[in-house]
Amino acid sequence: MIIATETRSQELRGRERSGDIPALTGLRFIAALSVVLAHSSYRISTFEPPDIVGGWMARLGPFGMTLFFVLSGFVIHYNYRSLVLAQGWTGFGAFLWARFARLYPLFLLILTFDILSGSSLFDFVAGNVAVFRNVLRSLPYYLLFMQSWVYLPLDDRTLIDAVGGTIALSWSISTEWFFYLAYPSIAWLVVRARHPIIILGVMVGWSLLWGCLASIVSDNSGELEAWAVARYGTIAAAGTSDGESFIRWLQYYSPYLRIGEFVLGCLTAQLYLQQRHRTVGRREQAIGTLLLVIGLVSIPLIIFLCFSQDHRSALLSSMRNNYALAPTVALVLFSAARYQNPISRLLQGRLLVALGEASYSIYLTHLIVFIFITGYVTRILPTTAPYIAYLILRLAFAVLMICLISVGLHATVEVPARNWLRGLWRPTRTGRRALAISVASMPAAAALVALVLATLPLQTETEVAAGIRVISATYGANCGVARGNITWALVNACDGRNSCDYVVDVTKLGDPAGGCAKDFNVNYACMPDNSAQTTELAGEAGLGSHAALACPAPP
Repeated sequence: MIIATETRSQELRGRERSGDIPALTGLRFIAALSVVLAHSSYRISTFEPPDIVGGWMARLGPFGMTLFFVLSGFVIHYNYRSLVLAQGWTGFGAFLWARFARLYPLFLLILTFDILSGSSLFDFVAGNVAVFRNVLRSLPYYLLFMQSWVYLPLDDRTLIDAVGGTIALSWSISTEWFFYLAYPSIAWLVVRARHPIIILGVMVGWSLLWGCLASIVSDNSGELEAWAVARYGTIAAAGTSDGESFIRWLQYYSPYLRIGEFVLGCLTAQLYLQQRHRTVGRREQAIGTLLLVIGLVSIPLIIFLCFSQDHRSALLSSMRNNYALAPTVALVLFSAARYQNPISRLLQGRLLVALGEASYSIYLTHLIVFIFITGYVTRILPTTAPYIAYLILRLAFAVLMICLISVGLHATVEVPARNWLRGLWRPTRTGRRALAISVASMPAAAALVALVLATLPLQTETEVAAGIRVISATYGANCGVARGNITWALVNACDGRNSCDYVVDVTKLGDPAGGCAKDFNVNYACMPDNSAQTTELAGEAGLGSHAALACPAPP
């Protein structure tokens, strides 16, 4: 996704000044808000039964990501086509530097925050370094924006979730970075379509082609899952943990299918560029407004047809809703950019534009705000008027806090860091260009250091040659707590033993989610053959339940 798309046109010397499109900046906030509301469905607005409210709110997340990716393609092509195509490698380097300056400062801040405040460091200090070693193994991918490019299980987590915390959302930044590296080739092809009819034909053909590809992948998901389980283990299966499964990664996180949305955004921008100098007549204005309304109305309809139990469309469902929605999103973007009407004027309002400028901060920080507000507590409430009013009020307060914090971060972190980094690339400052190259090489150097540390034996690490080796233990996963929150306790109690009768006691572990009946689960391996095992207890497990861990006795 990226919320980091921009409509500002004064980025770098030599770039064609295309002019601002404020309505697109307002749509960036709509995309960010969609993701926020989707994540609130299990953090803030949790109802029973969930499908009444939370189930449908969760569907806003894929829509928000599709809007981001298509919008990113539009804005990147609108602003950078001349720089990339006319100046060769120099222009491409300036383009990547501009995107690095936009994305990296806040990303690095959140990554550091998650590592220092996460459970992996606590586990390391407590003597369990397995989780922290996996963090070190994942850091090279994160530091180089490559965490969504490969499917890589690390014990009971995959690469995207290896660090934990809100930085897991940065998968979309990694996916976007892949798009940026591919953009010169995309732009070279897209600019060759110059007639509006030809561009429209290419857009329709591309949407059909990419929709068919997504449908083929969905129809063959069983075979792909079987291959992935044979290669990566049970973590790759959709039934064990959908967020960690191979199919979920391939269809949702990886750039290899999502690049279709980015390309469609580039084509939409090309169509807009070919039309923008033509005067909008009264008839075209009316048609454009109608198309915008049709596009907006069709979005909830497509989401309904993708996920409704009773009225689901097999075709749209097989395409996944993000690919089914992409053509509609492209229609909305073009209409909002070209035509003036009450809807586009609303998107151009000062408040929405300001929040759109801060949408990157909104995206990367909203889960942190949710965690602080809920204290890791996600109670399931009945769908009654008082509870609905309470949760709406809590959600409104959370969104307000997210917006205020994000606007502050945008002003105090994003803008100053971006301006300083861009200033290093100015051609008239040769000395600063060398400094820019040094700064650009720092992520690679840090990735190399993390890679070396991950291969070294750590002082507190004890290798388990035989018996139980605890991988991860969680108390209260059903209540939304961080996974692996009590790994240290199981490591100290059970590592190296052939059997372990662990008593789950809330008075010793602490209560990570008050008022919620917490379950307990532990993933461990039996050494030396490293065979995976799982023990689970239903809630409330912390009132003295016994978890039996056992491995075969050594011969």
